[in-house]
Amino acid sequence: MIINLNYLWALEIYSCCFFGYQFTTLLTHRFFGFFTRLAIGLPIGLISFAWLILIVSYFIPMTNMHAYLALSTFGLFGIILKFLNRNIQFKVQITFDYFHRWAVILCSFFLTLAVYSANLAGDRYSKGAAYSDLPFHLNIITSFSYGPAYRREEFYKIDSPFYHGKNLAYPLIPDFLSAALVTTGDASLQKSLFFPSEIMMLSLVIAVYQLTNYILKDEFQSVMSLLIFMTTGGLAFVLLFDKTKQWDEHERCDFIHHWTNDFDGYWFQTLMHLLLPQRSSLFAVPLCFWTIYLLIHAVKLEDFRLMFLASLITGYMPQVQAHAYMAIAQWSITYAIITFPYLTREKWKRFFFLWLLYGVVANAMAIPQLPPFFQRISIARKSFLQIEPVYKRYGKGIVGFYKTWWLSLGVFAFGALIGGWAEANTEQIVLYIPSLVVFFIANFVRYQDWLWDNIKIYYDGWMPIALPFATQFIFGFYNRYKRGERPILNKMTFFALLFMTCCSGTIHCIFYLSTPAELYSTDKLKFGKWVAENTRVNDVFVNDDSHEQSPSSLGGRISMLGFSGWIETHGLDYYGRRHHLHLLRTQPENVLEYDKENIWYLFQSDESSPKFTPDLNNSIWELVYDSVNLTLFRRNLKA
Repeated sequence: MIINLNYLWALEIYSCCFFGYQFTTLLTHRFFGFFTRLAIGLPIGLISFAWLILIVSYFIPMTNMHAYLALSTFGLFGIILKFLNRNIQFKVQITFDYFHRWAVILCSFFLTLAVYSANLAGDRYSKGAAYSDLPFHLNIITSFSYGPAYRREEFYKIDSPFYHGKNLAYPLIPDFLSAALVTTGDASLQKSLFFPSEIMMLSLVIAVYQLTNYILKDEFQSVMSLLIFMTTGGLAFVLLFDKTKQWDEHERCDFIHHWTNDFDGYWFQTLMHLLLPQRSSLFAVPLCFWTIYLLIHAVKLEDFRLMFLASLITGYMPQVQAHAYMAIAQWSITYAIITFPYLTREKWKRFFFLWLLYGVVANAMAIPQLPPFFQRISIARKSFLQIEPVYKRYGKGIVGFYKTWWLSLGVFAFGALIGGWAEANTEQIVLYIPSLVVFFIANFVRYQDWLWDNIKIYYDGWMPIALPFATQFIFGFYNRYKRGERPILNKMTFFALLFMTCCSGTIHCIFYLSTPAELYSTDKLKFGKWVAENTRVNDVFVNDDSHEQSPSSLGGRISMLGFSGWIETHGLDYYGRRHHLHLLRTQPENVLEYDKENIWYLFQSDESSPKFTPDLNNSIWELVYDSVNLTLFRRNLKA
């Protein structure tokens, strides 16, 4: 044994992150400090590692040898880059004071605890308002690790783990990264989820701080922007002060998305709705912040190295999150148009080639990643890219638009869309125009079947500049207080606006972080392991209606139909297939129908409907697993 396999996954992470940092340092050491270079390089390293293993595993299925290949490749290139960077003086400069430093440290510590608790803590638990998303990602991870996707006939031909018979049209990289750590580095599922997520979260914290600090030139506001970013929410908190409100014992209120039984807000809470449950967003949002940060500096400094790095990150986006690629495309095109030096003819050529470099490299990398998405769009055209105002359910025209954003984002929306203009200077306005273009397009174009998925676009393309815009508006009242302008009024206004901005999101986070969310009981963990060890890789399962679906998420086997929330938002026919499976459950003797889909197993629990009741004496079905409400039937192999 060459390396202790218990730590092989850790060496994989270290080697690719070392490479990412050295690569970023080579291109940006003249412009950025250590923490910025590190935070940009970490995602580049992780995603590069995932792509290397994804490409090689198409030809040779994953083994520990892939880990040695990755260690050799990234280690060698990292050392070469380190040699090229040998004359760069290593300095860790922390420019903000004691209070700000500890604010960032405590924020990072809190987020680390949140990331740990959300990513299969104790192999059983998760956190987040949409914690059912974790089994969704585990479906993909285990399918690559020891399921049907372990061997691929075509590069992108992957049977959907949660919808048998349809090609998977979902960004692969965040989940494949975990699968690679499990299969090549012998990481546990929990480690494969936590460590990449933690790295991306820390990169995002630095990205939010650095971009806001660049725009506002104020470290206190940059720290405050982290608080606002992680606790965004609307006006649902006013329900707590409404004495006329009669709470129904069955009423579900999370103060962000669900207000009452008859009203939903239009937003995703940053931490509990977006970053923790949706791994693609956790990987994509820091990429978007850093791309915008690099584009701003590349244009300002007219530097091809920074532009190349921005193009590289953009090129990685489609298989991380397609929404990010579309948002950055809109942002960058708008920014190129409004910053082109039309009145300075001698700069035309340089700016043309600067943006040409960005477009050619980014799209040369991105376009080969798009076929799975185009295939899904061609099948379900009405589910994607349709003209449909997101605010229509709240009212018509300007009234609906106003109601949507005032209720869903409150003071933040007012500051970002109206109030912030009074505080902004010309440079800030120029930077904000591309974000507004992304924002308004997403108000009228439905990118995916579910309108709420447009919120990913807002986080990717609008939030990076809207955040400092809104933060500056709120902090403006504190500046007036410091200058002695109506000190009592402005001080009270500042704290009131900050409270109104963060209250709903804070309540939401406290509620979900303090609420136990057991995904898998010990019996389900045992059952999932049994499925992985005792069933054939390509056997298809009919699962129950639960969100965890152990045979797929832990066992790595293909399901005929996954959890409804996964299916309806991805342009797939949920109700048609559910009806088909309903008929199959009531016709256990109809062998031909089961043969058509290669169905060999039927899993049943309390959440299964209708109940499957085969005659075990007719040699068609046999009971192979029965324990604590977990029942698994198998087609008789001898039949």
